[in-house]
Amino acid sequence: MQEEKVVDPVYKELSQFIDVLMRADLSQGQQKRCFQILSLLTDLERVGDMAEDIAEYAIERMDNDVIFSDQATEDLEKLWTHAHKTYSMAIQAFQDGDRDQAQEVCRLEAEFDRMYWHTRAIHIERLEKGICTAAADVIFTETLRNLERISDHADNLGVSVIRN
Repeated sequence: MQEEKVVDPVYKELSQFIDVLMRADLSQGQQKRCFQILSLLTDLERVGDMAEDIAEYAIERMDNDVIFSDQATEDLEKLWTHAHKTYSMAIQAFQDGDRDQAQEVCRLEAEFDRMYWHTRAIHIERLEKGICTAAADVIFTETLRNLERISDHADNLGVSVIRN
């Protein structure tokens, strides 16, 4: 529950600060940046929620001795690495206002989507062959879904930089 104790209060305070700031006499560019920062804060808060969900699935997996196949573990590691790289690059692009880097973020997110659908198809094959248990299916599928959503939030940030 670290997300609720740390991320949520910071999100709330910063959002309120930006709301107050936007009532000031700002230039159009400054107002646009405030909206962009509010969007960033929302994305960060949601990614915090998803990261916490992923951690809870990992704990559930350990506590209940849920076994993943080697292929499932490898697939999740690839997607985790890709989502982390994409999101980290999105934050950097936002910080630097780097449109080229933001376009790379969008390209990486599209690549993630292709990897996601391929991984889902392979996972369904494992289910059909009885290689995957019901407990493993839920944890794998929910983890996969959260990684996909994190990648989507990275894309949101990339698009935000490109449009500014």
